[in-house]
Amino acid sequence: MNDEQVIENAGHYYRNDNKQIYLPQHVNCPNEIYDLMLECWNRTECERPSFREIQMFLQRKNMGYNPKDEKMNQIKVPIC
Repeated sequence: MNDEQVIENAGHYYRNDNKQIYLPQHVNCPNEIYDLMLECWNRTECERPSFREIQMFLQRKNMGYNPKDEKMNQIKVPIC
């Protein structure tokens, strides 16, 4: 896309008195993550989280996470 096409395409996300239209929350997306996404999409730059704030949020969200635990939960044992 050229510059004009990018601007035109981005303009489709703002309608109805400059209210931003957001992507919908995916069914598997936790509310806390979607809320962070909405904050990042804020049209006003000073109201968006900093990279440090995003990093801290994700670190807190990830505390205690062990991918091995998730794999164990996905294993289905046949019941006879």
